[in-house]
Amino acid sequence: MVNEKKTNQEEITSLIQQQPNSTVLKVPFSLYLFNLARPNPDSLFEARVLNNPKRYKSLKSLISEKQVHRLGESFLYKGKHELLKKMGEEPVIIDYNRTKRSELRLKTYFFNNGFFDVKVSTQNDTVGKQRGQITYRIETGDPYIIDSLTPLISSPKLDSLYRITASQSLVKKGEQFNSAKFDQERNRITGFFRNNGVYNFQQNYINFNIDTIATRKRPNVDLVISDFNYRSGDTLLSKPFEIYKISAVNIYTDSPSSKGNIKITDSITYKNYRLFSVDKMKFKPQAITDAIFISPGNLYADFRNTLTSRYISNLRVFNFPSIQYIQDPKDSIGNSLIANIYLSPRKKYQFGFAVDFTHSNIQDFGISGNTSLSIRNIFKGAETLEIAARGNIGSSRELANPNDDFFNLSEIGVDARINFPRIFFPFNTEKIIPKSMIPSTQMSVGFAKQTNIGLDKENFTSFMTYNWNPKRQNNVRFDLFNIQYVKNLRTDRYFEVYRSSYNALNQLANTYRTPEIDSYFDERDNLIIESGTNAFLNDILGQNPSI
Repeated sequence: MVNEKKTNQEEITSLIQQQPNSTVLKVPFSLYLFNLARPNPDSLFEARVLNNPKRYKSLKSLISEKQVHRLGESFLYKGKHELLKKMGEEPVIIDYNRTKRSELRLKTYFFNNGFFDVKVSTQNDTVGKQRGQITYRIETGDPYIIDSLTPLISSPKLDSLYRITASQSLVKKGEQFNSAKFDQERNRITGFFRNNGVYNFQQNYINFNIDTIATRKRPNVDLVISDFNYRSGDTLLSKPFEIYKISAVNIYTDSPSSKGNIKITDSITYKNYRLFSVDKMKFKPQAITDAIFISPGNLYADFRNTLTSRYISNLRVFNFPSIQYIQDPKDSIGNSLIANIYLSPRKKYQFGFAVDFTHSNIQDFGISGNTSLSIRNIFKGAETLEIAARGNIGSSRELANPNDDFFNLSEIGVDARINFPRIFFPFNTEKIIPKSMIPSTQMSVGFAKQTNIGLDKENFTSFMTYNWNPKRQNNVRFDLFNIQYVKNLRTDRYFEVYRSSYNALNQLANTYRTPEIDSYFDERDNLIIESGTNAFLNDILGQNPSI
């Protein structure tokens, strides 16, 4: 009961730890099933059999002593009771401690939603034999409404930043107090600062002081953001937060960050990025820098770290990168950062092989194998080439098999696919599909040949596809072309394989048979494959059946 009104809001009722047993048409069938089960079936078996010498001796004469004891684990004595318990629902026993915990949860919920004077009480009533009812009574009182929000920010640069985004605050004057919105506002402010150069800002620097004394349920809220705390020796000091810019970006193309002393043998400067390599540089500089969203001269931003990590991982050439920042020792002001990005390349070549034994309604027995080879960074632009070959041989009793060959089905195929981590197009598409959408291009070509005693065929496929992510959870795919060409090699065997089609055509030909078409049939009055079937179809459809 909330203010003397019954409520069924799930948000409130879910806070109560003890719920009544479920019912169907107000009848607790699940509880009845549970109560049908004996609580200790083992003791029942012991009393009826093991402690009954006459029955025990009688059973022992029919089955062995070991089987008599195992009878206690059978469905008759134990299994049916376990099944009833599993299908049923254990009775909910009123628990005083759980009731008190439910009271506390309800009080906390309403307090966090602005009802600071909320009162929660419970009433236990007997409603039947061994049945009780708990009524939770909640008196919310009037809600507290925020009267003012005053920012008290020690660092001048943070104060200026906050003023830019103050209108987007989730804690607003005139709205009911809601603790969840205060948590959301902390997250929002933290994200905004860290995406606008405040490199060392953390959420714990934000506090809300709420004054409810003599405010007539219209509290004043102070948003307090303290200065940056740091330790110098044994002394804890503080100073105003600074807005950091990126002064340099160093990219280590083949050196995991866990490596101690990295010995550089090759380096390149490209578009203000510095690329280093332990061995000779294996990548084109643009292929790496296109994946980096952290640029010299830009403000520090968390979202640039996230985009960089996602893009590099999407290349499938490197393991997950490590991005580390240090203060630039050359900057006397102390508000510049050097970004060190450590890339750990995957192996250039990766080989895979698998063999499967199969059975299906078409193939009685089959052996299939496939092998694949991946070549990473094949053109030094972080491209990935994948070549796969497959083969299959199988046996089918369903198909006509005049030579009685065991393996009468076979297929071989080869596919090649290359992935470019960019839009592969003659014109620059950066303005339409920026690199923040992580674009890629896939080209593929494949050939397969199927040989069996039925309709052999060759299959050629090819496609070119563009992929990009306009949003984190959205993916766009555009097929520039997708070609599939199938060539049937044994069309003369069609009616030998598809007997149902042949039988239908043969019946139709016999129905409309005339002396002029007697030559289409054999001595058993069946259409001759292939001369008879083709001649009859030509008579019916004409030389140009598409007209």
